[in-house]
Amino acid sequence: MSDLTRAAERQNVRRYTKNTQRMRKSFGAASGAEGHALVQRHVDRLTEWIRADRANAPSIRQRRSLTIELAELLRDTPNEDLAQAALAGVVNATRRPPRDDDKGLGRIAKEIIGAEIERAVRQHYLQTEHPKLFKKIQRAAAHKATLSERLKVERKKLREAGLKIAWKGEQRPLAGNWGFDACRQALPDVIVERLEGRDRVPAIAPGAWPTGMMQRFLENHPIAVPVYRPPESWTAFDDRRRHARPPAGAGELGRRPPDRH
Repeated sequence: MSDLTRAAERQNVRRYTKNTQRMRKSFGAASGAEGHALVQRHVDRLTEWIRADRANAPSIRQRRSLTIELAELLRDTPNEDLAQAALAGVVNATRRPPRDDDKGLGRIAKEIIGAEIERAVRQHYLQTEHPKLFKKIQRAAAHKATLSERLKVERKKLREAGLKIAWKGEQRPLAGNWGFDACRQALPDVIVERLEGRDRVPAIAPGAWPTGMMQRFLENHPIAVPVYRPPESWTAFDDRRRHARPPAGAGELGRRPPDRH
């Protein structure tokens, strides 16, 4: 391996690491390469569990965490959207560092998961009931670099439209409790809980984190390095080689020579 190739690989590793850290910091652990892969790998299983849980009457549900109040809040939101949000929220909660003002990591985790579910419900409502406003919000928020900045834009656009659809009180922890419960029941080999003092908080089971994400990135996003021999001649239109020699009589770098009078 040449020095140029090694330097290119080191640069690509730094690029992967920087991008992953930026995504985790700006949007949560579920937006990083490993977190995103974990969510996508297991979201279908969780979707099926949620579909069955919502189909049952409250008295015979698989778990009683889906209360009548919460079922009304989640009404009409597709099961796959709720599964995506719940699992992303759990992954985010596992990597959220503690803060000095925390009043209990268990409740904080439920609020993080509930916030993801609330966003999924709000997004579905806007898409179906106010599609023009939804597209307007998407365009305005697309250029913001962090989730908090995008949420500020969303709240501003909602106020301008005269809409107030944020959850309040215990609704967010209620949704987070159900989302965490759903993940543990549907994915016991992936989502577990651990004790943090007297709090029970989400955790990823040993061996469940996807591996090889950096190698896949390096393979799919290579950095070009110089070659030391001319490319092979282009022979036909169905030839997959992308290089071609200048036609005979062409000027420097393939430019057309000046006309002769």
